[in-house]
Amino acid sequence: MRRALLIAVFISGLSAMVAQILVLRELLVTFYGNEFTIGIILANWVVLEALGASFLGRRVDRLKNKLDGFVWLQMFFSIAFPIAIYLCRTLKQDLGITSGEGLGFNWVFLYSCLIVFPLSFSHGALFSFGCRVYHLFSQGQDKNFPDQRKAGGAVGRIYASEALGTILGGIALTYLFIPRLNSFQTVFIIALLNLAVCLVLVYLSRTSGRILKAVAVILPAVVLCLVFIGWPAKIHQSSINKQWSGYRLLDYQNSIYGNVAVATMDGQHSFFSNGVPIIITPSPDIAYVEEFGNIPLLFHPRPEQILIINSGAGGLINQMLKHPLRRIDYLELDPLIIEMVKRYPTALTETELADKRVDVKNVDARQFISNISDAYDVIMIGLSEPSDLQINRFFTEEFFSLTRKALKKGGIVAFTLPGSETYLRQELKDLNACVLNGLKKIYGYVRIIPGDRNLILASEWQDIIKTDPDLIVQRAEERGIKTNILSLPYLNYRFHPDRLSWFLDTLKDASSQTNRDFTPRAVFSYSAYWNAQFSPHLGKVLRVLGNINLKTISILIVILVGMVFLFYSVSPRFSKIAVSFSIFSTGFFGMLISLVLIFGFQIVYGYLYYQIGILITAFMAGIAAGSISMTAYLKRIRKGYPVFLCLEFLIICLAVAIPLLIAGFNQALFLVFCFAAGSLVGAEFPLANQIYLRSPDRLGSSAGLLYGTDLLGGWLAGMLGGIVFLPVLGLFKTCLIIVILKIGTLIMLLISGKDLKDLIVEK
Repeated sequence: MRRALLIAVFISGLSAMVAQILVLRELLVTFYGNEFTIGIILANWVVLEALGASFLGRRVDRLKNKLDGFVWLQMFFSIAFPIAIYLCRTLKQDLGITSGEGLGFNWVFLYSCLIVFPLSFSHGALFSFGCRVYHLFSQGQDKNFPDQRKAGGAVGRIYASEALGTILGGIALTYLFIPRLNSFQTVFIIALLNLAVCLVLVYLSRTSGRILKAVAVILPAVVLCLVFIGWPAKIHQSSINKQWSGYRLLDYQNSIYGNVAVATMDGQHSFFSNGVPIIITPSPDIAYVEEFGNIPLLFHPRPEQILIINSGAGGLINQMLKHPLRRIDYLELDPLIIEMVKRYPTALTETELADKRVDVKNVDARQFISNISDAYDVIMIGLSEPSDLQINRFFTEEFFSLTRKALKKGGIVAFTLPGSETYLRQELKDLNACVLNGLKKIYGYVRIIPGDRNLILASEWQDIIKTDPDLIVQRAEERGIKTNILSLPYLNYRFHPDRLSWFLDTLKDASSQTNRDFTPRAVFSYSAYWNAQFSPHLGKVLRVLGNINLKTISILIVILVGMVFLFYSVSPRFSKIAVSFSIFSTGFFGMLISLVLIFGFQIVYGYLYYQIGILITAFMAGIAAGSISMTAYLKRIRKGYPVFLCLEFLIICLAVAIPLLIAGFNQALFLVFCFAAGSLVGAEFPLANQIYLRSPDRLGSSAGLLYGTDLLGGWLAGMLGGIVFLPVLGLFKTCLIIVILKIGTLIMLLISGKDLKDLIVEK
């Protein structure tokens, strides 16, 4: 029975990993690909797991048939999983929010909390139930082994089995399920796997009632029948049709870079990447494509070689082809986008992509231009809003430095930023300012043409940037270029000095920060601007949080540690409080360092949508390895206190090393550091349980308490780390927050050292 239970816990861990990654992927589309929502979603997941582990963990010790409770929970999880995925796609419409309508962070919090609650709450409770049931089945064995050590070993084995399941879940989902199956086909397979294990447990048990046995037989039979009649495919199609209500959905596919959907309405084809419209055909925004597709080229006296980074199809390329160019290199990271454009062609896109001067390359722009020099006359960044980390990579000081090397003598880099003809909110001021601050550090001359979209041009040649409307019109006539809006009166209006003076005066109270790769201030400013529109009160809060600094956070951490010490230092339970607080800070470390590595991967490589499962899996693999190793070591341990202190010190060292080295990481190193961080988290948990536990009879509640404390720290890190710490302070200072908190817990442990030694049961 013990082996069967460990297998059930293993399947539970596998299922939770698959559920977590699928929910994240689905909600990234719903929330328009903003990675900062990952922190909110993961935070909700862990805090609800904590509630499940703590709330139901207290009750498992009083439950008569504990195994039946475990089985009921696992069956509930199996039913809740497909419902959660369906709600990921449809709850937004059920709440009366249209497909194109934005959501503030408050809605993201409530929306994701409602969806993940049944999954995470039940999965957290499964941990506490599993620990208690496994300990019951272990009684009477290993009689020479103290009960306290058996209790700690039970927690460690359950913890390790669950973590091993998450490893297989992440690998199977990334390399087996996602490439071959849609989300609902995967969900039904996982549900069947859980229900099969429940059936085995029930029929191995001698105490399970008839009702449970009947349900354990009927549920998998029903799910199996639904699979055979094709329900997963039908639910998949029904949910995405509802998700894109208002449009007629033509296609919906996932690539390693994200979700791509093609929808039509009123004869217009819209191509979406992670829910964000990137190409509209056959009638694009004429004002935008004519301005952005012509003005930068007309600033240059003889443009011949052009580089377009993203979103060139559907109008921009068509405008550029009016010029006497020799070559256009069009970089689009996701090949599925070009495949979709070709699959649903219009006369416009066919003309653009068929021209012999256009060379489409499916490569990452940062890697591409890193390996070239003096190649282009004009570099066009076809993304106008640094709304997420994937896009922000092309608006940082580091990227502008790369573009400068790729330009020929007299070359121009051009892009647009959100603006306004009448009033700039503080968030928009900060967004424009932090990007321009980075641009001005690299280029000697910057030209700003304000408007609803601010057109930004930069070059090392002053004469090019000084180009005036008369010269632009002259060059347009010489090249035989005809447009609807680029007339001399219109250009005089757009280039009027008063408009520029107004814009520059407006930016005087804007942020002095610079948008950098690992300090993505522009994404935070855009998120604050987004929330100011859809959640005004939250927008005000984010504006205040945008001014936070490391000194303030450090003071708050010192106050927190001081208050814990002040209130509990005279208590006989101070040693246990110190252990609990240490586990809280370790949970904080685990979540925050995971976000650092996840965000770092997106910044360096730009295809987190595909690799997020592997990154989380590597972290969980580390947890499994650390937990298994420590659980085995518990049998031989004589002095656990020094080992615990050593683990705390290693966490501090890792938190210092990652930000110093992350810029030079390759993919393997991201996985190595995820594994290393997870192994430290995994090793601390069973050791802390052995230090903490005195009575095996309270194993369920004690394990649930520490597990809940661990997850509570993770929740706080997810909420603060994803929304504030990483975008405002940057990756390096965020890691320093971990260091400061861990130093505080280390001091607390050293003060309570004598009592902790007494709590260790020696051989």
